Parts: sequence; C-alpha cells; structure tokens
Amino acid sequence: AIVLLISAFLGEYILQFFGISIAAFQVAGGMVLMLLAFNMLQAKSSRYRHTPEEAAEGMQKEDVAVVPLAIPLLAGPGTMITVIIAHHKSSSWLSSGLLVLDILAIAGVAYVALRLAGPLSRRLGVTGINISTRIFGLVLASIAVTFIANGLSALFPALAHGFIAQSS
Repeated sequence: AIVLLISAFLGEYILQFFGISIAAFQVAGGMVLMLLAFNMLQAKSSRYRHTPEEAAEGMQKEDVAVVPLAIPLLAGPGTMITVIIAHHKSSSWLSSGLLVLDILAIAGVAYVALRLAGPLSRRLGVTGINISTRIFGLVLASIAVTFIANGLSALFPALAHGFIAQSS
C-alpha cells in the first residue's frame, strides 16, 4: 500500500519532471497493461519475478515485505500506472481521499487473498486457476484499451473527433 500511495501522490510530479504528459503515460501504461493481459490470456505466469539474489537479500532483512518479493507482483508497473492515472483524474480532496481508501481496501483484499491462496488454489486446481487468469486477463485488456483510447484521444483530439464522426 505504501508504494501505491507514494505513486499516487508523487507519480504525476515525477512525470512532470521528465516532461511526460498524462496522455502519453496513459498510452504507454495501456500498452504495459495490454502486455500483462496477453500473458494472462495465455495463462502464462508473470515475468515480474525476483532473482535468487533478491530472495537471499530478503532473508537477511528484518522486513521481508519491503524486498522485491512483493513489490513487483502486488505494486508493479501496471498497478502504479493505474494509481497515477486515477489520482490525476481526481478533482478534489474528497476524491483523493477515496483513492487512498481504495488503495487501503485493495491492500486488505490482497492480504486476505494471499492468506487464502493455498486453500483456494487446491480447490480451484490448475484448470480453475487458468480459467480465472484468462477471465481477469480479458478484464485487464479492456482496461488497457480504455487507457490507450483515452490517451490517444487526448494526444490527437482531431483523430478522436474524426473517428467519432465516422462511426455515427
């Protein structure tokens, strides 16, 4: 949750520092999400894994949650992209506060899911996990298309208006 909260509140400033527009970030972020979705649709495991060196380092540290064992999987690029864009769209302190509550609620759900992962995976089996992964991959692909479409329409407004006029 800490990584996501930092991403939400500092992400846009980091983008500004590098001269990256939110629209460009939406397109790039949508492409990253689409790659993740394609892997899920093929029921492939994520390529965001930790190395043996990182695992050894994690064993030496007192707080394993800080080591890249959890960060790339739970608060990886796709999640950070989503949080930065959501914070950009928030127009008031209330909506920013709701985003914080969302992040904390999702962290709670992730905690429960990780606690129940063993029994749930035994109950679902390999086939059930693959089916679930593909369904969530399709949902993620839809979110990615939305990010890309919104980013492209912001980058190229004439293109978006021309497309809307042709489809009517």
